[in-house]
Amino acid sequence: MNLPEVDLSGFIDLHVHSAPDNTPRKLDDIDLAREVAAAGMRGVLLKSHSTLTADRADIARAHAGVEVAVWGGLALNDPVGGLNPAAVEAALAFGAREVWMPTRNTRNENPERGATALTILDDAGEVKDAVHEILRLIAAADIILGTGHISVAETVALVPAARAAGVKRVLITHPAAPFTDFPVALQEDLARQGCFFERCWVFTTPLLHRTGNAVSPARILDDIRQVGWETTTLATDYGQADNPRRWRGCALSRRRASPAASRRRRCAAWARRTPPPWWRPSAMALPVETLTQMYETMWRIRHFEEAAGALYRAGRVKGGIHASIGQEAVATGVCFALRPDDLITSTHRGHGHHIAKGADMNRLMAELLGKADGYNRGRGGSMHVAAFDVGSLGAFPVVAAGIPVAVGAALAVRMQGQDRVVVAFFGDGAVAQGALHESINLAALRRVPLVFVCENNQFAVSTRHDGGWRLRTRRAGPKPTACRRGRSTGRTWKACTRSPPRQWAARAMAAGRGSSRL
Repeated sequence: MNLPEVDLSGFIDLHVHSAPDNTPRKLDDIDLAREVAAAGMRGVLLKSHSTLTADRADIARAHAGVEVAVWGGLALNDPVGGLNPAAVEAALAFGAREVWMPTRNTRNENPERGATALTILDDAGEVKDAVHEILRLIAAADIILGTGHISVAETVALVPAARAAGVKRVLITHPAAPFTDFPVALQEDLARQGCFFERCWVFTTPLLHRTGNAVSPARILDDIRQVGWETTTLATDYGQADNPRRWRGCALSRRRASPAASRRRRCAAWARRTPPPWWRPSAMALPVETLTQMYETMWRIRHFEEAAGALYRAGRVKGGIHASIGQEAVATGVCFALRPDDLITSTHRGHGHHIAKGADMNRLMAELLGKADGYNRGRGGSMHVAAFDVGSLGAFPVVAAGIPVAVGAALAVRMQGQDRVVVAFFGDGAVAQGALHESINLAALRRVPLVFVCENNQFAVSTRHDGGWRLRTRRAGPKPTACRRGRSTGRTWKACTRSPPRQWAARAMAAGRGSSRL
């Protein structure tokens, strides 16, 4: 088949088989990574029915010689001990991003094996204790749970157990496959429980037709239309020696999934956001140089704050200061995702924001000391400092006071047609201020390119978070990223750089939604 060129830039495939494997594969891990990069894709997740792939993903990233994300996971089949919590713990230590329930060795796919085949249910039809333990491990690591090749009945029991254990990312593996074959009504019910569906195009290939496991493209497309595009991740499940090369499979998938021009445009947007918004790849997808620079920035912020605290105790700082120790990762992760011409507003605890945005540390310290060569000639001090040369519109000592300024700046950016993003930093104390809610409303009405970033350090200046108000809110979807005091390294800056604020704001603007929140 002669396929036209299809733009795969930005695409992520969460289901590809590669060598080494005990089944013949089209490409090895390193060649696969190179082809993914050549196609302009963002990344790929390696799958094997027999072994861990997270360690192989590390090797592929290190030796492919290309800048592309490669991740791995673990399928709980016989070679790893089946439903084995110890194997899952080991996989997580290697950085696995998905754990699949059993695949090739399931009782669902191999009924002739009887009691020796794998099932997640005990004789009473309840989810096994080992599965509950595995679900707790997946929830703690906040990675994807793939349902594998278990039966429909097993999946119906698994999903509530996963939710009860705190698993946020449940991905139903190829629901149209003949050995699973989820009815649309059940898919709709699982979607209401927060599940996503991995639509794998391998089942439409001649190879699967020959083995009797084929699914028509019309069936897959009908499922997508009825259950919803927003619940779908597009994957290939390619890698078989007799199937097309993996990137060609992506092209075939995209082309067949969108025969009409309008549908092609919709599918292109859909495929570029595949996987869905909750996908959280490993921070190691970032170049080592970037990770090093980010760590150095956090280190500089910490040492600046320690030096400022020492000078304050010595009586040399003019006015008061509020250190951002423990929050270095928030400022670093957000500001590394911004461009130099993007803008930020800060808070009374804002030294880290200025430094992460590129402010000169000597001029910043001079401002704290009241010297004429400070950013504001020594008149602003710690809580009024502004560094316009790097896009910092200023610190604001009054809680939530900087947020309306950020809305105004974002409105100006929009009215002038500029390609810029504004970030409003604020603490959890600002949530109790009317200025925040008025600003969010105005930002939404005017559809401005603004990202609201809440740094939840559990204190509103000096008032504990749990003593400030009684109201507790519930809402669907993932919680905003928070950084507790003293817990800087790791999660927050990874989260910020995985889905940069500039990308959030740009996507929201393109969709007509305006502002975003973190």
